[in-house]
Amino acid sequence: MQSTILNMDQQGAHEHGPETVLTFRPFIDHLRKRKEESDGHKSRFFSFVVEQFEKYPELLGPVDINKIKDYTELMQLIYSMLSPIVENEEQHRWALSLPLKPVIFYSTNAYFKLVTDITTGNVHKSIATKPEEIRRHRLEFTYSLILEKCYGISSSFGRDVVY
Repeated sequence: MQSTILNMDQQGAHEHGPETVLTFRPFIDHLRKRKEESDGHKSRFFSFVVEQFEKYPELLGPVDINKIKDYTELMQLIYSMLSPIVENEEQHRWALSLPLKPVIFYSTNAYFKLVTDITTGNVHKSIATKPEEIRRHRLEFTYSLILEKCYGISSSFGRDVVY
């Protein structure tokens, strides 16, 4: 697993987007809710993950992305929850990023190898070859998310952002 910060937008197109904050509070609140709705092994696993995050209350507020390296065990727990347990991390392409910004802060080795140059460790220049198109898709995604979360209006825009 990698805890290297990767800015996927070398062109700086995300600078004009909404201000966002990294926090794990919504994730933990979701797990607490799921824990109450579940029984058996899932409920115990949700409880375990919540307990692990509660040991670090600073993660429930705004989190400095540069300090994520101090919490790699917790990031591994998130990966374990969101990926099939039998998945091979060397082949499974998976990553966590800042909300609404293409800044990766935790990923599998397979994802890291896909998007970076092995010799330099920098993001491949070919990742953001069409910055205007990427910016437009990101704005559509942001607006559709706002419409749904704040106003309950489903939009026709897709939510997948794939580079």
